[in-house]
Amino acid sequence: MSRRRTVLILTTCFLGSLLTVMGQSNKAKEQAKQKEESGNYLKKWPEEAVPYIIDPEEERAFKGLKTDEERENFIEQFWYRRDPTPEGPDN
Repeated sequence: MSRRRTVLILTTCFLGSLLTVMGQSNKAKEQAKQKEESGNYLKKWPEEAVPYIIDPEEERAFKGLKTDEERENFIEQFWYRRDPTPEGPDN
């Protein structure tokens, strides 16, 4: 094998590895950003999504929640309580 060919193969492998690592790094950053945006939305949900229909007691309870999972459960129950036909398949 010629020296030129060896250098070309090694360069190609190096660049391929570098691009793979960079792609994984960008993907991880994007996932972290999405998670942060989701968490921020959940924390601001009473002010942004339902400011006119949430009562003060519910808002206090929501603000006391610690995790996104608790907030998601609260939101699900919030809409369930306002559902006029909870047995219906559309709700």
